[in-house]
Amino acid sequence: MKLNRLVNEKRIGIALVDITDEFQPVFAGVNGDSMMYAASLPKIAILFGLFKRIEQGTIIMTDEIHAEASAMIRKSSNTAATNMANMVGLD
Repeated sequence: MKLNRLVNEKRIGIALVDITDEFQPVFAGVNGDSMMYAASLPKIAILFGLFKRIEQGTIIMTDEIHAEASAMIRKSSNTAATNMANMVGLD
């Protein structure tokens, strides 16, 4: 993804958590000790909520939902985040 320059300049931090086994999560990251603006963090929680609802069978993944979730995460769309939050619910 050609992110090396941004990582080296400490302009981006990347973190990945594998929660396939919820009792033994695995974490990997770069620039985790650098303070960065994290405005999209709630969008990650909304995405997690969407996946939980899909797992529970209360939401079925459609092309429209996939497109909205992609816009929320890939383009940081606040409108898509609001739509997804309303669909998933705040609980």
